[in-house]
Amino acid sequence: TYNLTVCAEDDFNNLNCTSVKFYVNFPMNMTNWTNKISSSLNYNLSIFANGSDQSQNETFNVNQSINLTIYNNTDWNLTIMNFNGLGANWGKFLSITNDDLNVSNAITYMGSKVVKMVFVRNVTNFLNNNYIGLVRFKGNSTTESFNGIFYCQGEIINNTSCTKINSCNGGYSGNACFNETINYTDVFVPHFSAIVLSNDSIAPSIIVNSPLNQSYNNDTIFLIANLTTSADTIYCNYSLSGNTTKNETKSTNGSSTYSWNIGPLLNGVYNISFYCKDGYNNSNSTYVIFTYNDTLMPTINSIDENVDITSATISWSTNEYTNSTILYGTSSSSLSKNVSKSDWEKSHSLSISDLNSGTKYYYNITSCDINGHCVTNGTFDFTTEGNTTSNTDKNESDNKNPSGNTQNTDVTEISHVWLNIPAGQKTTMSVSSEKIALTKVTFTFLQDIKSVMLNVKSLGTNEPSSISKTPPNKVYQFIEVSLSVSNNLLSSANFEFRIPKTWFTSENTDSNSVYLYRYYDGTWQSFAADMIDNSGNYYTYQTKVPGFSYFAIASKVKESTKISTNNTTNDNSIIVTNNSEQQNNSLMVNQSTNVTSKSFIKSLVDFSKEKWYIFVGLAGLIIIGISTFFIIKYLKARKNKYELSFKEAFSFEPIIESKGKKKNKMEEPPVFKLE
Repeated sequence: TYNLTVCAEDDFNNLNCTSVKFYVNFPMNMTNWTNKISSSLNYNLSIFANGSDQSQNETFNVNQSINLTIYNNTDWNLTIMNFNGLGANWGKFLSITNDDLNVSNAITYMGSKVVKMVFVRNVTNFLNNNYIGLVRFKGNSTTESFNGIFYCQGEIINNTSCTKINSCNGGYSGNACFNETINYTDVFVPHFSAIVLSNDSIAPSIIVNSPLNQSYNNDTIFLIANLTTSADTIYCNYSLSGNTTKNETKSTNGSSTYSWNIGPLLNGVYNISFYCKDGYNNSNSTYVIFTYNDTLMPTINSIDENVDITSATISWSTNEYTNSTILYGTSSSSLSKNVSKSDWEKSHSLSISDLNSGTKYYYNITSCDINGHCVTNGTFDFTTEGNTTSNTDKNESDNKNPSGNTQNTDVTEISHVWLNIPAGQKTTMSVSSEKIALTKVTFTFLQDIKSVMLNVKSLGTNEPSSISKTPPNKVYQFIEVSLSVSNNLLSSANFEFRIPKTWFTSENTDSNSVYLYRYYDGTWQSFAADMIDNSGNYYTYQTKVPGFSYFAIASKVKESTKISTNNTTNDNSIIVTNNSEQQNNSLMVNQSTNVTSKSFIKSLVDFSKEKWYIFVGLAGLIIIGISTFFIIKYLKARKNKYELSFKEAFSFEPIIESKGKKKNKMEEPPVFKLE
């Protein structure tokens, strides 16, 4: 075959070329060529044309349709089908190899035993035009024990060059395929390279990268299940059992890595099982047991408003995946409407529609994760536009978040939801907000409780509007603690709270006289608080409460002991005159005694109100003591045979003989005479 190219150029350097392909037909000594190639390949070779073998034809005409077959008498035959001899380069030929490297690569990639392989190279040096290649293997999948056929293109066998092929279903259609008969397996390919018969009985390998057999805490992302498998794996699935049940299957995408998002998860212990299979139905499975314990509280950040005439869109972000709820209304004390979304997201956006134009609305935002950790920010407000049709982006995020990042330490209200609390189990909610004095609520229930929410809200120094009575002493903070179930179901409850040390100094209050007042049935109940920590900048206290309601944290104002030198006389002052030093000293002593007595009496009264049961106990002990004294006196008199009057018997005077007449043994017992 020859290519003739002719070019012409004019005086202006314009060049044009054209090519002509032509063939030179000549008789070829096929006997010499066949013997030479057979010897170099170490295989027998034959040339067929017009249905007859031309291998020993010394004057063979190559300008015709030819089938060239290479024979390996024991395992396979290879045929280049129906090519025109004029298109072949008879000076070059192909090579056939079964080198160890490619056999090893085939085993590694396919994860199986290589039954037979033919690797044909350099066919393009002999034949450049299109052709159909045929490899005929002796026997079939049953007799030769193979379960897969791979066609590999290129010089190296790897996971990208080899493809498992399917049956031709009767005829060749241009893609590699195979047909099986009783005696043969014919593999058709568009170009020769490597054809591999494999027997894969090896299960795919599975390496679990995550999750591992461990405990996962405070994850702020969806937990990822990740596997690495052998390259012949065609699909894997997982099954998650525990507090959350999920399963999913993924087919191969040319990679041996599989990943799934398996969150969000409820707190609990999980068993996650993995199952993988290759193309020969060889399967493998494994499992991992892990614990998920999310104690992270969500935070709300970057609140943004987009308000127009009759609607508003509120957007915000959270540090973990949560749902979204907005309560809103035209009064800050009555947020009676709501919009919500149950999707677990980090970026949130909710639209409020059917609003009145030119109206001020109030709202707050609540985000809860799947384990019931909730945070509420607000109350905020916006005003809908009036007399306009354009959208206005009112970005007031700086007003909503002065620090640019709302953290739990800035919120005034925190909620927590438990899906199940067994009877008698001590349950604790920790509060980590600088604006809420309450730091810990611990409680137990009399019976099993499902889906319960506890809400803690700081009211600052503002007394609840529904309460008319003011608690005694100086109030540091009012707090509302509410439970979604009845207080009657509580078996115990305990509060821990803290007060800055600077507050006691500025308000002249006593850090050793701190009380928690609970509003119940129209009155403030008093509960003395015990100091449990005085380190740092706070005093920390604890006390038990019988139930939840409105509470006031308060402390007693210290008594003033300052002596005034003014001439004006009042309850806590004296007049210093020019009398003698003795008079002055006497007067000061009297006044000091008076102040001390008043302070003592007031303290005693306050103490009796709070510790009345102590006084009742002391009174009972006194009565018992006096009664015992008189009984002993009576018994002593009777033993000594004294005759006593009623007055003498029940007086504190000692018994002497002159007080009564001693009787003989046979006389009647003494009789008390009333005087």
